[in-house]
Formats: sequence, C-alpha cells, structure tokens
Amino acid sequence: MAESTSEAQPRMASYNCAGGALVTVENFGSSVHVVGPEGESLDLPASPATQRNRYGEGSDAIVIEGREALLMQRGHEPLTCMR
Repeated sequence: MAESTSEAQPRMASYNCAGGALVTVENFGSSVHVVGPEGESLDLPASPATQRNRYGEGSDAIVIEGREALLMQRGHEPLTCMR
C-alpha cells in the first residue's frame, strides 16, 4: 500500500521563506488569508473552487503542498517557504 504524502493543512500556519521572509496563512478551506513578507494582505479563493491546496486570483497565488508553500505575487519573484 502506497504511503500518502498529503497532510491536512492547519487553520493557521507560519512559513519561513528564502532570505528570512515570513508568510502567514489562515486557511478557511475554500479560501486563504495570506500576510506576505512585506506585511501585505491577500484574500485568495481556491482555484479551481474544488481545490484545497491551490489558491489564486489575478496575478497572485499560493500553492500549499504538505509543509511547503509557493507564493507568487505580481512584481515579485516566486517565494518558496517551509513551515
């Protein structure tokens, strides 16, 4: 039997990112509230709506896989983070 690599995401999590940046994610299931490394707030819906690890709108998105998060924002390099 194959071992599952998926793990339930916590309601609130902090992620340490490259360069010492910190990203906080509050997970509501069908959407997330992200506080980015510069203190900016993003409210992102699941994309597509049935997803529970990909959230995005316009040029902003976050992908959460296990303990890793990839944050993509307009005008910034993608940021890989770990919790």
